[in-house]
Amino acid sequence: MTLSGEAGAPFASSGTFPIGTTLKVTNLDNNKSTTVKVETTSGSCVLLNNAAFEQVREPGKFLIRRAVIEKIG
Repeated sequence: MTLSGEAGAPFASSGTFPIGTTLKVTNLDNNKSTTVKVETTSGSCVLLNNAAFEQVREPGKFLIRRAVIEKIG
């Protein structure tokens, strides 16, 4: 999971989940999670924008290697 660099309220881009899908993303390295809505498409499974990424990232890291992505809506 990577950072898309887009600003604004927390949201995700995805090439796997359709626009409008709500996802719970959990970083398994620190057990932090966030709930985001897919608002745009991308070539990746899930990309988080800046606001969403800040909620789950570890300080100094810009990639989440171990994550669980749950479709909740």
